[in-house]
Amino acid sequence: MPTLENTFAGIECINPFWLASAPPTNCGEQIMRAFDAGWGGAVWKTIGEPITNVSSRYSSIDFEGRKMMGFNNIELISDRPIETNLKEIAEVKRRYPKHVVIASLMVESKRETWHEMVARAEGAGADGLELNFGCPHGMSERGMGSAVGQVPEYAQQITEWVKERARTPVIVKLTPNISDIRMPARAAKRAGADALSAINTINSITGIDLDTFEPRPMVDGKSSHGGYCGPAVKPIALNMVQQIQSDPLAMLPLSGIGGIATWKDAAEYILLGCGNVQVCTAAMHYGYRIVEDMADGLLQWMAAKGFETIEDFRGLSLPNVTEWKRLNLNYRIVAKIHADKCIGCQLCYTACWDGAHQCIHLDRAEGGLQIIETGADPRYAQHEPNPHGMMTPGQVFADSRKKITMTPIPKLDLNGAGVNSSVTPVERIPRVDQDECVGCNLCSLVCPVDGCITMDRVENGLGAETWEERSAQPVVTDTYSSRAAKYYPIGPTRILFVAEAPPAEDNRYFYFEEVPTDDWLWIGLMKSLYGDEWSKTPVERKRKEWWLTKFQRDGYRLIDAFKTPKIDYAHIQTNELIAEIKKINPDSVVLIKATVHNVLYSDLKAAGINVINEIALPFPSNGHQGKFARIFADLRLGR
Repeated sequence: MPTLENTFAGIECINPFWLASAPPTNCGEQIMRAFDAGWGGAVWKTIGEPITNVSSRYSSIDFEGRKMMGFNNIELISDRPIETNLKEIAEVKRRYPKHVVIASLMVESKRETWHEMVARAEGAGADGLELNFGCPHGMSERGMGSAVGQVPEYAQQITEWVKERARTPVIVKLTPNISDIRMPARAAKRAGADALSAINTINSITGIDLDTFEPRPMVDGKSSHGGYCGPAVKPIALNMVQQIQSDPLAMLPLSGIGGIATWKDAAEYILLGCGNVQVCTAAMHYGYRIVEDMADGLLQWMAAKGFETIEDFRGLSLPNVTEWKRLNLNYRIVAKIHADKCIGCQLCYTACWDGAHQCIHLDRAEGGLQIIETGADPRYAQHEPNPHGMMTPGQVFADSRKKITMTPIPKLDLNGAGVNSSVTPVERIPRVDQDECVGCNLCSLVCPVDGCITMDRVENGLGAETWEERSAQPVVTDTYSSRAAKYYPIGPTRILFVAEAPPAEDNRYFYFEEVPTDDWLWIGLMKSLYGDEWSKTPVERKRKEWWLTKFQRDGYRLIDAFKTPKIDYAHIQTNELIAEIKKINPDSVVLIKATVHNVLYSDLKAAGINVINEIALPFPSNGHQGKFARIFADLRLGR
């Protein structure tokens, strides 16, 4: 049976859910009610010399109907006398001896002052001390809070002072308002801190009143930057937690803070190495009883996963976070729209065209216009917007005015009998061009129907390769030209280049101009170059004329592989191509551009031709030119 009991920095806890130092822990009466609701611990609102708070103090960011998606406060530390807070700590510990009470402390940066405060807090019965080095407003102007946390040397010095007197565990609370949170974390560890907590609030201004021009929260016509927290900061906090827990010089028991409102949030923090979590905004928004769902949900998830204790899954996600350069470049996914779940909103289409890679189209009713080129990977090719001439969103809108399509509403259509018979019209269901899809996920993120768009893996036959591995390989940075010929002596190998379509404008000089024509022989495999396929626009006609002139002038061998106006891979004249290659030199190495269909590759292999598919080769930092230059160099050197 799973249990939530755990130990954090040597402190026994009945569960990992603590209230953070904030308004919900302002006094003993509040904390005792929180313990009755099920919280395992509480960090007392920061104790120090009493201050005077302002009125008003809070503002928030609401997002699409959700209140307090982001929460901002300009409230300072406790405005109650130190002695009052300490007396109430003692009373709470007397009544709730099994619950954890942590005293959050902030005083001026004097050794003797810290020594005195540590002794008084521990004398009141606090189970541990949290040093508030993170408050970004008000207190930092007095040389405390984030003014300490942003300078690792100060944080280390004060932590050392505290450790000279402390008998209980010392937790250092870190500020996120710093370029690298690992620096103060390392300083705290060097000073002997027992644990860390992160993150404190983020400097912010949440908004301006457009009628009065006053920032929020408004204090007599003025405002100040405040501390930002709530669900909006969770991604930032998770990143900083991972940074700390992945750094051997900074890693200590860590109490996770930032946007935690559900058991799932808590589980994510623990998976990144936290020993417990602290909650503030959610408790201010929904009340103390949210801990009931958090505890029940985490227990049920642990049971489903087979975890008995928090330690069984703490930190399990840390190995799965790595630097970008260590990600697998050959892993590929593409979007799949499940027509049976699609409601025809076409939001994915709009998002893809306006914000991504223009690979979702509205031609499903016509059967689609693009034949799938199995194995092609658009990330390895130069990106051309709308390469297949599909209708743009503007054209679709103009065309849609000619017809009216209604998406069925199951419970209203067919006199109520349409509950299970509703079918979205096929013309409303978008189609994904899988050869153009780069797997960015945007369509699946914007889709309002769960499971309607999935991201499915495409097997490309390539082994895992990271950018770190790829860039470590030798790269020829110069294109092949007569200037480079002396470095790569001409060998017996003849290289034949098979291209499915004319290269883009900015690549043509590399392919045919910079490679000496007397060194190799090229065969261009074109998509109906003599027909109309490449003559739809003035630009394409000009491009076609340039290529025809080039071929005729320089005497290149041209095989028109497509005998019909419509592109159809079934009509590739592979026998003619094989015969031409063998006539030139049976020992030639044939280099195929990535987008050529796999059938051609298979036919050449079956005929005993030495063939290389470009897509199976590494892609260097200097792009296609560097890629082909290295291929040529390797072939010439016999590698």
